[in-house]
Amino acid sequence: MLAVGLRNVAATGIIVHLIPLLVWKGLDERLGPWLLGLMAFTTFFFRPTAGWIGDRWSRAKISAIGMLIGGLSVVWLIYCDGQLWQLAIFAILLGCGESINAVGWAILGGFFGRQHFATLRGWGTVSDQFLAMGSPILLGWVFDRSQSYVWALVPLLAIFALSAVCYWTLPQPKSPRRYL
Repeated sequence: MLAVGLRNVAATGIIVHLIPLLVWKGLDERLGPWLLGLMAFTTFFFRPTAGWIGDRWSRAKISAIGMLIGGLSVVWLIYCDGQLWQLAIFAILLGCGESINAVGWAILGGFFGRQHFATLRGWGTVSDQFLAMGSPILLGWVFDRSQSYVWALVPLLAIFALSAVCYWTLPQPKSPRRYL
């Protein structure tokens, strides 16, 4: 739950501020939705791919790699010059990192089975969304005071990294008791 919550803290702040972040880097505001669409298209392609890989390899490791890709997207955004192709790479990287969301929830099922999955997912969603509420506020507050997102993105980069560590170090779950 901690790994998923941290992931949502970082991703929510970036996604809520996605178009202002792109404008901050110099993109015309009218092109922002196109890059948001590119990010969504990327997840459309990579979510099933991540799920397929997750049925064949460690879901925890896949999720950790997704968090590292999310962190890489933040580093890319901070250091890019704001050219359209650079911002497109940012959108693709962010989409790849976001594509592991379903794999993270499959980990929950792997630990606890299906008997109480809906309840666990429901409470997990409440807790991680509660954590995630602060990141868009932080980004806006930092930008309003500095006219830059850099010092708001750096903590999100650290949160992506911490989420990756949490995922990477998850033990292999024991087979849950099966109910018919």
